[in-house]
Amino acid sequence: MRNAQNVLLSGGSARGLGSIIHCDRFRALFSMNVRVKCHADGALFIRVKNLEHAKFFGGVFQSVVDLHKPDKAFPAECTSKRGPFECFFPKSLVQYLKSVIYFLNSAFDAFQIRNTFSNHLRETIMNHTLSNGDVPMLQDFRTQLISVLPPPSSDKGFVITSLFGHTFALQGLKKPMFVDEKSETFESALMD
Repeated sequence: MRNAQNVLLSGGSARGLGSIIHCDRFRALFSMNVRVKCHADGALFIRVKNLEHAKFFGGVFQSVVDLHKPDKAFPAECTSKRGPFECFFPKSLVQYLKSVIYFLNSAFDAFQIRNTFSNHLRETIMNHTLSNGDVPMLQDFRTQLISVLPPPSSDKGFVITSLFGHTFALQGLKKPMFVDEKSETFESALMD
């Protein structure tokens, strides 16, 4: 790595959350003349406003914080205001990132839909049998997920696709991001 000119820290799902958490510390390992970027795929985990629906991710994240005590992994600016549990959620964490990072996420993340709402809802989406009554709840979920993102800038970028899935690197970065045949691929967006 000592001769590297371009370095990418990338991960999907929980590994993508790790990319977010460790992005600035990873950047600090290299000189300023090395291009270092981070990529988080399917890692914008949210704790929805509805407390009943927020239980799964709240419980999982609290267990991780209790077990690993990751306080020092988070920016001090975050933990001094919110504490490690809140800083573990991307909504709190991304605003403190200083390094270049690119987010790729589904607005209707399949893993989060299953664990926030139900496997039945996930199956109805997959089978194209979604009821009209579920649409407002999913639209609200999308709005909450988008609120996690930092404002786009020269060092923060993202693609939020409406394709139903969890991570897209595993599904194939060469696939188009959108249903349109002329759509750019996930890979070309990442490279840009």
